[in-house]
Amino acid sequence: MNGRRGLIGVLLLGAIAVGCSNTPARTVPTTGFCSPGYQQQFGWSDPVMAAGVCQCESSGNPRAVSPNGRYAGLFQFSEATWNELGGGAVFDPAQNSRRALQLFQRRGWKPWPSCSR
Repeated sequence: MNGRRGLIGVLLLGAIAVGCSNTPARTVPTTGFCSPGYQQQFGWSDPVMAAGVCQCESSGNPRAVSPNGRYAGLFQFSEATWNELGGGAVFDPAQNSRRALQLFQRRGWKPWPSCSR
C-alpha cells in the first residue's frame, strides 16, 4: 500500500469503527475469530490470552477500525506496524492473527497495553 491514502484511506470504506472496550483480556467468547479455539491454530503459547486481547481490541470484528482511523483488524494494527510485519490483507482474520503472533514473539504483550492486563 503506497500513497497518501495508504491503509487507513482504504480501511474506512465499508468498515465499522470500534474501540477497545477495556474488557478484561480473559473475558473471551467460546466461538468466533476471538475464541481460544480459533487462536490456538496459530501457535500461541496462551491462546486464551490471545483470544482475550483480540476480543478487547476488536470485539471479534475482523473489519474493525478504531474511532480515530489509525488501527485496523482483529488485533488493531497501525499501518506502520502492519507493513513492518510484512503487510497483506489486514481484514483477513487468519492473516491478522498470524501477524499478531509475529508481533507478540518480538515484543510480548506490550503492543496491546490496555487489553493485555
